[in-house]
Amino acid sequence: MGGCVLQPWTLRTKQRYDLLPDSTTAASDPMPTHGQGRRSHHATISTPRQARAEGMRAQTVSQLLKRTVVISNRLGLHARPVMTFVELASTFECRITVRGRNQEVDGKSTLLMMTLGATRGTELEIEADGPDAKQALDSLAELVDRGFDE
Repeated sequence: MGGCVLQPWTLRTKQRYDLLPDSTTAASDPMPTHGQGRRSHHATISTPRQARAEGMRAQTVSQLLKRTVVISNRLGLHARPVMTFVELASTFECRITVRGRNQEVDGKSTLLMMTLGATRGTELEIEADGPDAKQALDSLAELVDRGFDE
């Protein structure tokens, strides 16, 4: 049974991980040797998170989409509509940015969305960047068009 294990090592306070063969294949696997006689693959992975990201990078297709919406509800973007928007935006994996009134804010942050101070008739540009950008943009634009169900 052959395989590899992540083994940490330290270099000037930065922890790094080498992909090393497990003990069942170490003796028979002719791999290049680096450093202090350790066998390792050519790729060095900085963190376990990076290792997961490297595996997912080929599967994830990023899309950057934008849409302009107009705030139509009577009271504009006050606490309830902002919470509704942020709750819906947070269900998506993509990054969501909202631009309006000379500001750009994270669409998944209640506090930052409140700083927009968007009143009735204000145009906002919603930008979604990620694998589910189209679904996020469609859902958020529909929510704004419905007046946040108020």
